[in-house]
Amino acid sequence: MKISAPPVRKGWLYQLRIRIILGLRGVLLLEDPPSRLGLGAAAGIFASALPVFGQTLIGLVLARLIGGNPLASIPWSWLSNPLTTVPIWYAGYRIGLALLPGDSQPIAYADLAVLISAIGQDGGLRTMLDLLGDLLVPLWLGCSVLGMAMAIPGYLIIRRVASAIQARRQRQRAAWLESRATAGVEGIRAI
Repeated sequence: MKISAPPVRKGWLYQLRIRIILGLRGVLLLEDPPSRLGLGAAAGIFASALPVFGQTLIGLVLARLIGGNPLASIPWSWLSNPLTTVPIWYAGYRIGLALLPGDSQPIAYADLAVLISAIGQDGGLRTMLDLLGDLLVPLWLGCSVLGMAMAIPGYLIIRRVASAIQARRQRQRAAWLESRATAGVEGIRAI
């Protein structure tokens, strides 16, 4: 009579660790299809231009929604860092102003300081709404357009690079297998 151990149920922490390891392996070794890696990277690039903090989380969620590799979005969402955030957001703001109808003029730094001090002095909701309308609408519109303008070529480039790397890896593996097969035949002949 054979006694077997009861089945061991793996906990959620173990399963999470395995998923993270497999995901990292897929990104670092480029084991996902190139289009999936490209979509993940494009999601991270798009999220990096958004005028909010937490672009990494947004990139992960967006990559998941569009069928890309979520882990491939992480390094690309870091394009927006303390050194590049202000130039990206300012460029997005100017693009948004150019796209919106009307003849809005860009808000200068001095005007922005006056608006902010007016909010602090009278706490006026009207002044805050003026600031939101004058600044945030063009900022979000422009940053979204800028993000798309960066994400589309990013997708194409990363998909192509991943495809080339995977093809080279397959050629190297085939050559290695062929060399082992011929070495095995020569080893048998020598005996």
